[in-house]
Formats: sequence, structure tokens, C-alpha cells
Amino acid sequence: MDFLKELNKEQLEAVLEVERPVLILAGAGSGKTRVITYKIAYLIGNNIAKSENIVALTFTNKAAEEMKKRIGNILSSYDVEKIWAGTFHGFDLYLLRSFGKYWKLSSNFVIYDEETQEDLIRDIIKEINRENELNVRDIRDKISRLKDRLITPQDFANLVSNSFDEIVLEIYKRYERELIKNNALDFADLLIYSIRLLEEKPAILGYLQDKIEYVLVDEYQDTNKAQYDLFKMIVQEKQKFSVVGDDDQSIYSWRGADYQNIFRLEKDFKNLRKIFLTRNYRSTQQILEIANALIANNEKRYPKELWSDKKNGSYPILFRALNEEDEANFVVRQIKVEIAKGRRLSEIAVLYRTNRQSRVFEEALIRSNIPYKVIGGISFFERKEVKDIVAYLNILYNPNDIVSLKRIINVPKRGIGEVTFNLIKEYYNEGFSLMEAAKEVSKVKKEVKVFYDLWSYLLEIKDTLSIKELISLIIDKTNYFSELEKQGKEIAESKKENLLELIDFAEAFSSKSGNNLGEFLSHLTLNSSKLESTLEEGKVSLITLHSVKGLEFETVFIVGLEEGILPHYNATTKEEIQEERRLCYVGITRAKEKLFLSYASKRYNRPQEPSRFLEEISHLLSVKK
Repeated sequence: MDFLKELNKEQLEAVLEVERPVLILAGAGSGKTRVITYKIAYLIGNNIAKSENIVALTFTNKAAEEMKKRIGNILSSYDVEKIWAGTFHGFDLYLLRSFGKYWKLSSNFVIYDEETQEDLIRDIIKEINRENELNVRDIRDKISRLKDRLITPQDFANLVSNSFDEIVLEIYKRYERELIKNNALDFADLLIYSIRLLEEKPAILGYLQDKIEYVLVDEYQDTNKAQYDLFKMIVQEKQKFSVVGDDDQSIYSWRGADYQNIFRLEKDFKNLRKIFLTRNYRSTQQILEIANALIANNEKRYPKELWSDKKNGSYPILFRALNEEDEANFVVRQIKVEIAKGRRLSEIAVLYRTNRQSRVFEEALIRSNIPYKVIGGISFFERKEVKDIVAYLNILYNPNDIVSLKRIINVPKRGIGEVTFNLIKEYYNEGFSLMEAAKEVSKVKKEVKVFYDLWSYLLEIKDTLSIKELISLIIDKTNYFSELEKQGKEIAESKKENLLELIDFAEAFSSKSGNNLGEFLSHLTLNSSKLESTLEEGKVSLITLHSVKGLEFETVFIVGLEEGILPHYNATTKEEIQEERRLCYVGITRAKEKLFLSYASKRYNRPQEPSRFLEEISHLLSVKK
């Protein structure tokens, strides 16, 4: 166990504690990934738990894969691939695919991603004649947050307090009925159904409790109520777990995260041991002093003072700009200074609260011929052409998926409009299967017959083909490439490349995980993300504060430190202001060597007040005008 010598005293304590449940409060840059990785290696290497009896829950599949890779490097003679490592949603999917058949869940359910959920909600809003009043995304977010708290439509009916809630309730009820009819689940349902499965089938819960020896959770402060409830059910019997998190870095309440789950552990597990990791390996002491001074203003938190061996840094600089252009020009000037001193562009980041703020910095960087990348572009799996072909796969896997059918019944264009689709929908609502409904309409609409014949043909032969072959056949039989060419040569080539990448992806998936269409579709949905946090060599990164968590840079600029921006004007309660302060804290702790803060006296031609957060740390800043 030579690898344990690399750990500091507190990290070692966290790794060696295996008899009691452990809450590891890991401050920013304190080496939490190393702790969780080494703890798994320690459990396996000392025969405390076998690989196949360990569950490691992370918030991205990328983090899980990296974790297993590191463990494999430490324990080369063990089969670390048997560790169940992945996201909560991935674990829920494993439960439902493995045990749902013993409950009441049809095996060929599909998972609706956020865009597909919005498509369904948009149709419902149209049905109730509210399309000019309601924002689809707001409704989706509201329903998702209710589900995260395990609030059903029946529960919500008792909580309705205004006219907006009444509308949400009506949409929520219809939305749930449509999901059931379409044999579909959304992301929140994966958790809800997993909890119900274990509640209603105690034998399955007992099997899991017996099989799982140790559970580890990363980024624990980002869990929601449903995730905590599922975690508690699984670990209740043995109480052998380690959760790693930081209440000071909880910044996703708008996504359902509840940092109070950290404090619930003490109440629910009386034998809990808390271990604090406060030594920071990333930033200079001067940067940490600012971070500590800022976050100390939050009330409900576990007090912790980050410290570093890097004592010779410079204190962060505050720039008072006249307006947003002045601020952007200052940032570019400083970037040029950093470059002149040998700093690589990829070691520099500009952080801001809202996407809107990036424009003026992009313009200033372009004028100075400084390459940059805006982190947060559309991911591969979110591109239209990829989602179109996946929608075809969905209706072959689950022929009652009306949302996917609506997406592609006229893609490529076949002359099937909304009126014709609504005829199909009428039959479907009367109790016909979706294919039966399409067949009925095909008797009077030749365009639908062309589509129905294609659908029937693909259904008939799908099980004889590999996923790669099936995708290629769909592209061929629909003349999808020909349709793309109508959009211009350059666009068509780019989109063709994306579809060829999808084909290669399908081949790689099948060679690793088998030729299971349902597993492939689930994998696509759970891995799709609207944010691609891929840094590029030779480019400055422009990125929102919410997207920067988990990253680090030598030089960081945090811009727009003004009232109404950071903290954001939507933050009105004490709790919301405290989350905005945590967001600022996360930004500060991304910086390794240099930190620049700035605000503008006027932005968008309106006078601005400096952020209250600056007042809390002003005694530690060097001011530049």
C-alpha cells in the first residue's frame, strides 16, 4: 500500500476509516478525487470489499471512468471494471433494467431528455390554449423540481397556492399521463421509479443491501432529495459509506440540488464521522485568504479555513471599469501581459455570471487576435441530425413513442404536416396503438403510407442488424444525406461527419457492451449534455461560473462583480444570496496563481453598484483604476 504515503494526515484518515460512515468535507482543491480513488483502492487491496460489491456514484460518467482508470493504475492485478461506477441516473437505470420486470415496468421504455420533455409539454400547452402565456422551459423546470422532491401531481394538488400553480398542476397531470401512454420516463422518473421499486419489492432492496458492501458518493452537496432517499435506503442496513462534498460549493439549487443533505447525514446516521480536508493544493495563500473571508459571511455551513503552502503569491487585483467595454479592454491588456510573461492561453479563463456577458469579451479578443473558446457549446448528442436519427431508433425500440414520431414523421420532408399528424394522434388517443393509428391514416394519406411502409420494414428487420447497420439503413432509406445537401455543401459535410461519428460510436458501443438497442439509447440519453467543458490548447476560455466547477486555471478573471449580476437580481432571499456567494467562492478558488476581479460603473448604459461581495473582501484587494 505504498500509494497511501502520498496522502496527507487528514486524507489518510478519510481513506483508513472503514468501520463508520464518513462525511468527508473536502474544501476546494483539497484532493478529494485522490481520496475517493485511493479509498476504493484501499478497500479492494485489503480485501475489505470486492470490486463487484462497491458502488461509486459520481455526477458525470467521465469522472467515473477517470476514477476507474486511476484505480486500475494503482491495483493492476485486480479487475476494477467490476466496480459499479457512474451517475445516480445510470445506477437507477441499472436497477430498472435489471429488476423492473419483477415489478410493473415494461422493459422497452425510452428515456426522454430535456428537449424531448419540452416537446411534449409544448404540445400539452397548445392543447390547453396557453401557448402565448407560458414558457415551456419554466414549466419543465417546475415539474422536474417537484419530481426531485418526490412530489406527485396528487401531492402538488394540496400545495397549489396561486393561478400559475393551478396551470402547472393541470400540465403536470397530463404530462404524467402522456409519459405512461408513451412508455417513457424522464430523468427524474429514473429516481422516482427506483425508489418505488425498492419500497414495493423489499426482496430486491434486501438483495441490494446484501450485495453492496460499500458506497461512495462524490460531489455529495449536489444531491437532491430523491437521490438522498435512494442512497439512504441502500446504505441503511450496513452503514458502510463515504460521501465527499463541500457545503461551500453547493451552487445548483436551481437544478434541484439540496446542500442540506450534508446536514441530514448527522441526523440520520448517529455514528457518522466527519473529516475535514482544508489543505489546498491549487491556489496561493493570498487567493485562499480572499475565498475564506468571502465564504465566512454565509451562515449555515461547516466552518473551514483553506490553507496552502504557496505563500509567495500576489494579492488579487480589483479593477474599477467605466463600462463593459473598458472592463473587456482591461482584461485583454492583462491577458497580453500574461502571455508576454510566458503564460499559455489555455491557462487563462474569464468567468462571468451570465452568458450574455461573453459578447463584449469575444469582440475585444477578436480585435486583438487572441484565440478563445466559449465553454458551453452544443454537445455532439444534442445536434439536430444526431437527435433525428436517434428518434428513428426510438420508434423502432418503442413504437408508442409519439414524441419521437412527431419529430421525424416529416424528416426528411415528406409532405406530412401538423394536420395529418393530428389525425394520427386522434386515433392514438382513442386507444389505437401508434402503428395502428398511422396505418389507419395511411389509407387516406399516401404520404403517411410511404412513412408507414418504411417504419414497418425497419421494425421487421431491426433485430437482424447491428445497431451500426440499422443506423446506416435508416440514413439510406430516408435519403437523409440528400436532404442535408439542400442546406449547402459546407453545412451538409459537417452534419454528415456527425452522423458518421454516430455510426462509429454505435460500433464502439456494440463491441464493448453488446448489440442491445435499448442499452444504446439509454446510454445516449444519459450521456447527452448541453455543456461541453472541453478546454482547448492555445485558446483562452470564456465560461460561466456555474460551468467552471471542477476546472482550474493559472490566471482567472472574474468580471461583472456588480449588484444585479453577482449576486444576480433573481436572488432575493437570504438563502439565494448565500448561494450566489458560494458561486463567487467557486470562481475565486479556480485560480492557481493570479486572480483579477472587476466591475463596471455603468453597464448596458445603466449605472451599476459594486457587488456586496467586494465589500466583504475589499481589505485584501489591490485596487487598480
